[in-house]
Amino acid sequence: MTDKKKTVVLTIDDEQAVRAAFSDFLSGFGYKVIEAENGRDGLDQFAVEKPDIVLVDLQMPVMSGFEVLEHLRDEAPETPVVVISGTNSIDDVVDAIHLGAWDYIIKPIQSLTVLNHVIEKAIDRAHLKKQNQIYQKNLEEAHDKMKYDLEMGRNIQMKLLPNNNTTIGDFAFKRQVLPSMYLSGDFVDYFNIGDGYIGLYMADVSGHGVPSALITVFLKSFMDKHIENYHNHESDVILGPANLLEELNNELLNEGLERFITLFYGVINQNTNTLLYSNGGQYPYPILWQNSHSEILPAADPPVGMIVDRKFHEFKIVLPDSFLLALFSDGILEILPQEHMKDKTKFLVALGHHNRKDFDEFYINLNTLKTSLPDDIAILTVERGASSGSA
Repeated sequence: MTDKKKTVVLTIDDEQAVRAAFSDFLSGFGYKVIEAENGRDGLDQFAVEKPDIVLVDLQMPVMSGFEVLEHLRDEAPETPVVVISGTNSIDDVVDAIHLGAWDYIIKPIQSLTVLNHVIEKAIDRAHLKKQNQIYQKNLEEAHDKMKYDLEMGRNIQMKLLPNNNTTIGDFAFKRQVLPSMYLSGDFVDYFNIGDGYIGLYMADVSGHGVPSALITVFLKSFMDKHIENYHNHESDVILGPANLLEELNNELLNEGLERFITLFYGVINQNTNTLLYSNGGQYPYPILWQNSHSEILPAADPPVGMIVDRKFHEFKIVLPDSFLLALFSDGILEILPQEHMKDKTKFLVALGHHNRKDFDEFYINLNTLKTSLPDDIAILTVERGASSGSA
């Protein structure tokens, strides 16, 4: 509802009697009325008083109402302008509307109550338009801030990833993480634990966006804590994949984070040339290639953070002298063209044959994906004996 005591009306008309009638009538309703006898005087008054609404005649000396409309359309489009004219030419009406008139009243006005109604309607519409503009501006500012925050978060998350193309002992590590959004729920890491042990893991947090990305930070902190505990001789949980998954499982549930993680965690023992690992629901299963032979390392346990006090299985394999081990997050399955899961798995298994050529091309081509991804994609590879030219 229009607050008339705060509403300033500028009436521009070369007939003094008309201006006086409008002023007496509108002042009686509580409006503050300013008068101008022509378009030029009206624009001068407008610049000083900044009225809430303008009532303008079309045919006036010095400057016509059409010129006033054109000026206000360019300089103050948010101010409602109502044409009140003695001409009922349809061409004048059309021209006035095209020049920005909000409404059009033909003189003589049979009832000044109509004028009051038109003013109220125009002021309310202008107020609503202004509120929408403020809302849109606030929305755009909030969007820009959120985008900035997400970009900063992404930069931080990417910095938490290990350096790519890293060698630890005889083992070469590579990783790739492609988020479907600004932030990723996929995460990989590999690190030198010490005393001949190397840790590696791939995680895929349920859901997308900020909540899932925060869990990857939680996971990184969890792992770093256990690495430090080992260095301080406080705990060797970092060396036991099953124990580590069990502790992480309970922490996730106790924290009430409402997210679960599919997680493969492995420990390479360089002293015994073995890989000890547990797999909490990570799929597709890791694939180990040596020469032309491939082996899928299956999982037997559900994701971490789903079942209270869940126990996890642990597996040990002897590592070949020359091999390639690849871990994929399930986002990789979304972009493969095969229809059935078994065919997608066959495709991935075949990548490690033929002296790694197909795998290398597939790995590199992932970086050329320009369209938005349906899911986060992560790949982690461990290799030994690359100089031999075979997987």
